[in-house]
Amino acid sequence: MWLPSPLLNAELPEWMMLHFQIDPQFGWQSPQVISDELAQILRRTHADLKIPNVTPERKQLLSSLSKQFPTKEAVAICSVRGLKQADEPMFPIELEPTEPLVNPPPQPNPIDSGPQQQQIANTASSPATGNTAQQYSGRDNGNRINPNFNIQNGDPEYVIRQQLNLRGKTEGKSSIQNDVRNYPSVYFPGNNMKEILAIEPPVEIRLGSMKPIWFGKSLESPEYLLYVRVAEVGSKCVYQGIVLDWPLVRDELLASVTDLFPDAKLSPLSDGETAHPERAMSALPIELEPGAIVLPASMGWNTLRTGLVFAWVAAVIALLAVGMGGWTLLDLSERRIRFVSAVTHELRTPLTTLRLYLDLLTSGMVTDEKHRAEYLATLHTESDRLHRLIGNVLDFARLEKSRPSVQMVPLSVSDLLEQVRQTWQERCATDAKELVVENHLIPGVSLVSDSSLVQQILSNLVDNARKYTRDAEDPRIWIRAGNCDNGSIYIEVEDRGPGVEANERTSIFRPFCRGNNADVTAGGVGLGLALAKRWATLLNGRLILERGEGGIGARFRLELPV
Repeated sequence: MWLPSPLLNAELPEWMMLHFQIDPQFGWQSPQVISDELAQILRRTHADLKIPNVTPERKQLLSSLSKQFPTKEAVAICSVRGLKQADEPMFPIELEPTEPLVNPPPQPNPIDSGPQQQQIANTASSPATGNTAQQYSGRDNGNRINPNFNIQNGDPEYVIRQQLNLRGKTEGKSSIQNDVRNYPSVYFPGNNMKEILAIEPPVEIRLGSMKPIWFGKSLESPEYLLYVRVAEVGSKCVYQGIVLDWPLVRDELLASVTDLFPDAKLSPLSDGETAHPERAMSALPIELEPGAIVLPASMGWNTLRTGLVFAWVAAVIALLAVGMGGWTLLDLSERRIRFVSAVTHELRTPLTTLRLYLDLLTSGMVTDEKHRAEYLATLHTESDRLHRLIGNVLDFARLEKSRPSVQMVPLSVSDLLEQVRQTWQERCATDAKELVVENHLIPGVSLVSDSSLVQQILSNLVDNARKYTRDAEDPRIWIRAGNCDNGSIYIEVEDRGPGVEANERTSIFRPFCRGNNADVTAGGVGLGLALAKRWATLLNGRLILERGEGGIGARFRLELPV
């Protein structure tokens, strides 16, 4: 009984043209190219067997390869390409030992010499890697040697290998040769005793990795693309591999890159060397020549791009909104903390002074009239300070809650300056300050504005100048009025104090913010300038800060439309 090779009927890709083996002793062989006698035996023993891979084309290809590349030349090409010895991993192959023959089987009847006997002899003498079918070994269902098997239905080589495995390599071939001589009709019934006695013991087989190789007239114009591996059978070396259909492989590879490189070409590489390693393939010795690269034309503003732009803009706006919201919440929390801290401190100071002086006066401990007058003046000053503080807080709360109503009426600038002078001249004198009022406008000039808001703005400016310039060498505080270049009217308050640093000229107009150089003993919660700035905006004017004359002090200018 014959066992067919799986390569006879396996489904193979179209680009696999032929499986082959190059044996230095027997030349080119293929499990897909068999003799007519063997095909008849396979059809007789396997009625339902189909061998679609045995084709005239493969037979012709094997014949062409063997003629074009003789065995010595083919082996030399494989050796030059680095296939000199098997690579790791190693695959040791040993025949499994079975039980020995207890009694030698009876001598079988002689068989006539013919094609089948000749095939058996050839099978015994040819290498295992070159066979396309294996003969029945004479085992029964229990995986033991059938003592009644006939050599006509069995494999004499298997019997000898059985004895070799059982007796071990120390006894070797000589022991089996003796048995063959003692029982020649059992081991082999014909006249080919020499072939049987020449059978070697089991050997170790090592297989290498598959490597691509060009076979052709020259490396510049190859004809065949092969994948070859080296197989070491003991001390013997053979080469096994596959012949690829290079035109078909090339067309399939080019079809996969046509959309990117329409003019691409694939060129074979000799020994894998190339001046452009980035273009070489890792699995095949070929190089890609991309040809002319055509850049895609601009698609313009289509619907997809427009939608993506709007989506990105919306995402950016959303991120900005979230960031602004977070920043606003942080700023609000900081302002609340500053408000509570400042108001608590400013309320405690005047209330403590009021309570102390009132206790002294009401208990009768102060009998001197001069001291009583000083205490009453102090009570008046602290109550006025407390009144302004509460007024500023309430005004700021109203501004934060809603936009207050403004009563715009004609207002005489001279009368306005006189009211401010009467209100603050005595208070400035109490702090050893001199209030100087200068009106550079022509008599009778008026403007349309809210008189109470303008007076509150000027009062806050004069009060700050009085508090924060106590140590100034020049005690004067100026209130000036004049015409601006744009036709509006300005009213400014100037002092000769320490002034405001350049990096603080914007922050001091924020609520509850005071300059770093501000006198902490002067009191205040940082609402005066913030209120003045917002009131000026309500009056359609603006409040700006400048350096004083000669670069000394500060000058706050209120500009109002006529």
